[in-house]
This record gives sequence, C-alpha cells and structure tokens, in this order.
Amino acid sequence: MKLRHELNKYEFLTDVLHKNIKAAKSYPSILTEPEHKGLCGLLDKALLNYLSSLDLATELKFLDASMAIGNQFEANFFARITALSCFEVLDNRNVKLGKETRSLALSIAGCSAREDLDKCLRELNKIAADESPKLKTIRNNLFGHRIKIGKVQADEMLHVNPKAIFDLGWRILHIEFAIAEAYMVLAKNI
Repeated sequence: MKLRHELNKYEFLTDVLHKNIKAAKSYPSILTEPEHKGLCGLLDKALLNYLSSLDLATELKFLDASMAIGNQFEANFFARITALSCFEVLDNRNVKLGKETRSLALSIAGCSAREDLDKCLRELNKIAADESPKLKTIRNNLFGHRIKIGKVQADEMLHVNPKAIFDLGWRILHIEFAIAEAYMVLAKNI
C-alpha cells in the first residue's frame, strides 16, 4: 500500500511535467512578434528543463520502486540510467543557466529570479565538482555495457550505489524545479 502511495506521487509529478511540456511546446506558434524573442528563448530553456526533469522523475520512480521491493538487480539498472540523466543535467547546466539567461535576468530591474538562478547554478556547480567524475565513469563504462570483459563489467556494476544515486537524483530534481520556478518569474516580468 505504501509503495502504491509513493508511485501515485510520482504520477502526479509526471502529469504536471507533461502539462508544462505541452504548454511550453506551444509558444513558437503563439509568440511570433519580434518583441517576443527573449520570451521565446526563455521558454525554450524552460522546455529543456521540463524534459530533463521528466526523465529524472520517471527514472527516480522506477529506482525507488525497485529499491522498495528489494530487487537489487533492477535498482542497479535504474541507478545507472538515473546516473546518466544526472550527468547530463550537470554537463548541460550552462545551457540552461548561461550568459543568455543571466543577461535577460539582469535586464529586468528588481526581478528576484537572477538571485534564484545564481543560487541554482552554484548548487549545480558544487554537485558537479563532487559527483561528475563518478557519474562520468558510470556513463562511460556501465551504460551500454562498454566494458568488454564480462567479469569486470559485473564487478563494476556492483559498485554502483542505488541509494546514493537516488539521493543525488532528488537533489538535482529539486534544483531543476527551482530553475523552472525562476524561469516563470522571469517570464512574468518580460
């Protein structure tokens, strides 16, 4: 019963993300005037953020369920997939929070979104400094069974800690939500 309750939380979360993705996808056909250029760029970054958040939330759901039922094989499998998404979010953080977004935030007087985005970038930079080497190793060696020696591959897979990857994924997902919130504050002020 508890697992079903937890899965319903994930379903709610993914439903909200689906709605946000659908809304963000519609902007190119609605915002066609030249003065909408900044807003279109921001909404495109928001769409990228929603897509990566949806991936991460879906992977965390299956990782959580696998750990809850005690299926170590599946937990390890979903931990590797979640680690890949975490790496991609960290590796692409400047695409979402780079100069273009910062310039837009700086151009709006009194907008609190700049501080929020700066805080998110600092948090992602810290996580990247601490975790990217480990995540990159998982991505390069364990995703797609790139190690060609079966025993070495199996041993490496056993070193992946699903609980640690789950906790990391949640930290990153919460930052992604904070980024989405800051984007909406910016969009309202453009």
